[in-house]
Amino acid sequence: MVFLEYKSLKSRIGRTNILYDGDRMEKENENEPKITKKDVELYEACRQSGKTNMFDIKMVQFLTGLSREKIIYIMKHYSELLKKYKIDRNSDLASAYGFF
Repeated sequence: MVFLEYKSLKSRIGRTNILYDGDRMEKENENEPKITKKDVELYEACRQSGKTNMFDIKMVQFLTGLSREKIIYIMKHYSELLKKYKIDRNSDLASAYGFF
């Protein structure tokens, strides 16, 4: 039987939890949700609308239809995802997605 030692490593983004087994290392969060441009646009439209506090994940889920996992992932990687999908924070996504 192999015992896995639990270690935490700090990265630029924050904390990454890793399972360490001798020479083999595996990231704990290999099953990260697949985030599309539309997912990020929906999240941003909800944010721009001001309809809810973005930390009220249940309400954000209700308004956007996104899963809890996707919302949390978008919150943690917000700036990176905006750059990746070239989404302008000043664009009028709220109106485009009917949040007004």
